[in-house]
Amino acid sequence: ADGSLYTTEYREEGSVVARNAATGELQWTTTVGGGGLGMPAVASEEILVQSYTHLSGFDRQSGDKLWERNIGQGPPRCPVNVDGVAYLANGAFNEWSTEVFAFDVSTGEQQWRTTLADNDSDLEGSVAVDEDYVFIVAGDIIAFNTTDGSEVWRTQLDSPAETTPTVSDGK
Repeated sequence: ADGSLYTTEYREEGSVVARNAATGELQWTTTVGGGGLGMPAVASEEILVQSYTHLSGFDRQSGDKLWERNIGQGPPRCPVNVDGVAYLANGAFNEWSTEVFAFDVSTGEQQWRTTLADNDSDLEGSVAVDEDYVFIVAGDIIAFNTTDGSEVWRTQLDSPAETTPTVSDGK
């Protein structure tokens, strides 16, 4: 990124933390709302953090919170940034609807939100993204169009998979 190491940590509250990668020296720490925290994702000028209920964008240099958006409920995962768009999914446990999102990284503006059927509620892992598709594992492997969030295809798995998909030449 910029010689910085970014982590999420539980101090008095959940926080996103920046340290000098060469020395470990603390650069800044900022509290993140929304419960448990997933792995931070580095964007151009931002750090993105997904919690149980929010996606938040922070300034990479100062740690200032730039924006925060409600994303329903579910265990925190790691958003994926591709060309200034953050893609992520949330939901799980047959309690919360699985949803897939796209947000503008700079402004936090939601570009689209797709809610899956109730029987697609066993989301596992984070998303994988290439130029045209966002992939999730939610009972099946499901591909969504990066432009509008529409479902493009799905493949039924022979047995349950607890994984984050990976795509060649993707992010």
